[in-house]
Amino acid sequence: MRIHTDKLNETNVRAALAAAKKAGRIPTHVVFKTLSEHGSRDYARSFEVQLESLDKVSGDGRRQGNSGSYGAGDNYSATYDEWGWFLSELYTRDEYMRAGAKSSPYYADDDDFMEKTGLSYNSEVLRRNLTWPNAEDGGDPYPFTTSRLSGTAGNKGRGRVSGNDLPRFIYDAAVANPGKLIYGYVRYMPRTLADVPA
Repeated sequence: MRIHTDKLNETNVRAALAAAKKAGRIPTHVVFKTLSEHGSRDYARSFEVQLESLDKVSGDGRRQGNSGSYGAGDNYSATYDEWGWFLSELYTRDEYMRAGAKSSPYYADDDDFMEKTGLSYNSEVLRRNLTWPNAEDGGDPYPFTTSRLSGTAGNKGRGRVSGNDLPRFIYDAAVANPGKLIYGYVRYMPRTLADVPA
């Protein structure tokens, strides 16, 4: 993933991974496969970053990483959640950082990251939303999932949406059947405080 930034340097990027590990969000066996500095047209610099795991635990959602030459390598790719916690740490250091190309970024900035991941990697804000009095949908601002992968190992943040853009009949069917897959892609699964990482 290419990360474009005005504030980050290699030390900050390494510190972000170390902080996520220290907080217990990323296992210690996840390391940088690639971390190299490059130029950027829109920012002071960019970094090419790839994370990999030196180990695989049964059921952790990992797959063998691509070595770049003739198929899979010896190590494993980082999970979606590991990337999520790593990027969350980077965004605490540079909220305007862009992840990906300008024309089609994965995340344009911190706000875009929080929206596209449904606050899954900002426990403090999510916890505050879940305890807010009289909050709609029990407080979860992103109570729907729109991916078959959502909630599985390594994919807890993927596909979380508010539901505002769903057709009304799908919205109503999903709310009436919590946890059930509706029309092959939507589930109503509002999170509770017990679902928020400590």
